[in-house]
Amino acid sequence: MITVSTVSDLRTLKKEEFDAYSVKLPPIINTITGKIADINVKDGIIILKAVQPIRPGLNEPTPEKPKEVEYAISVVSDTEISRMGPTPAAAKATTTPKPTEPLEYKITDLKADMQITVYANQDVIENQKIKALLIEPPVDLVPASSTSPTTKPSVSPKP
Repeated sequence: MITVSTVSDLRTLKKEEFDAYSVKLPPIINTITGKIADINVKDGIIILKAVQPIRPGLNEPTPEKPKEVEYAISVVSDTEISRMGPTPAAAKATTTPKPTEPLEYKITDLKADMQITVYANQDVIENQKIKALLIEPPVDLVPASSTSPTTKPSVSPKP
């Protein structure tokens, strides 16, 4: 629902246009968290099983049982797969710690049954086929190319 507020009385308005002092749009939900059901690395498609979010602020009844939906997530060359790394400790008590840096991953680091968060380019309530802008893997993910959890993950090539 879109709400438009105006000082004009729309019942007596003679023109097709009027000035609005406020326009309220429903929020767009573009984030979804769920478990990976399947990954097609060759085609860049992740099938994600997730509970469909409910749009806040609408007077619709809440379903008794949340509805699980399969999303087809498209991973393209500009999709970032990363999460923030651990907070580095300060060398001395008087030094300021360095800010955390994102750890980057490849699509091949993601596996079935792994829980991820996807930030999409469109509303995930209205669409089940979405393009991923950012995918955040779980905190404990160690890239397959890494031999030790303390090494930095390899940077994903942007084809």
